[in-house]
Amino acid sequence: MGNRPAIAERFSRLGAATLAIALCAAAGSAAAQPTRDGEPPPDDGSLLNPDGGDGGPDDAPPDPGIDPETAKLMAKKLISGGDEFFKKGDYYVKRKKPKDAQERYERALAAYSKAFELVGNPQIYFPMASAEDKLERWLDAANHYHRFLSDAPDADPGLRDQAAGRLENAKLHIGMITLTVQPEGAAVAVDGNQVGLAPLPEAIFLAPGDHALAITADGYQPSEQTLAVEAGSEAERTFELEPVPAVIVDTPPPPPPRVVEPVALPPGPSKLPLILGGGVAVGLAGGA
Repeated sequence: MGNRPAIAERFSRLGAATLAIALCAAAGSAAAQPTRDGEPPPDDGSLLNPDGGDGGPDDAPPDPGIDPETAKLMAKKLISGGDEFFKKGDYYVKRKKPKDAQERYERALAAYSKAFELVGNPQIYFPMASAEDKLERWLDAANHYHRFLSDAPDADPGLRDQAAGRLENAKLHIGMITLTVQPEGAAVAVDGNQVGLAPLPEAIFLAPGDHALAITADGYQPSEQTLAVEAGSEAERTFELEPVPAVIVDTPPPPPPRVVEPVALPPGPSKLPLILGGGVAVGLAGGA
């Protein structure tokens, strides 16, 4: 790390894409190297951020639309500071001061994570995973080593070999489950976090313990299961959702048409008295 000023000078002359790759490679080399005996590097928070912050969440750039060149310069500073904290963590480990070491590794991880947010280069997964490895955050370390190997195929072969070996070590502390789910397109969530849609391309890493698995798909009955995971285990589970049963509604036949009975009208008054009365009147008139 003694040639860091020369490296920094070369960074300033590199193009945008080359700069991001170069700073990540420098970070990976620093995280991979053991710390020498001697005095620890200074705790200078100004190394991590142009504004003098320590690389924690409160030091996020206020403008999400920050220009790429400025982001890369800030990322370079963050990674450089993260390297210093990482080395100091190693220093305290050798002196059997685990609390001090943990604090330095956490600050290194915060710096690397912030650098990744700024430039998004997958090679930064390696120093992030290295800090998580030191902190024994096995699940995060395994995920980041895996992402480094899958998303940064052009990374330094030596770093890739280290990542592969460290990934195998991290797997001893977590579990791996390969999920085969039907139907295709079903949403798979673990502990409330969506993992992806079936078919899942890879096994998922899980911390030891019980985990809630939820599978949902349109037109199918949802399924909820408990996944029991042991450290160092590898398992395969298959789930197939049941279609929602069709509901058949029996429609009763229509009622028969109503027959209207004719209503009998009461008979009207008799006209016989009128007829007789009329005949008498005619007879009398005739007699007269």
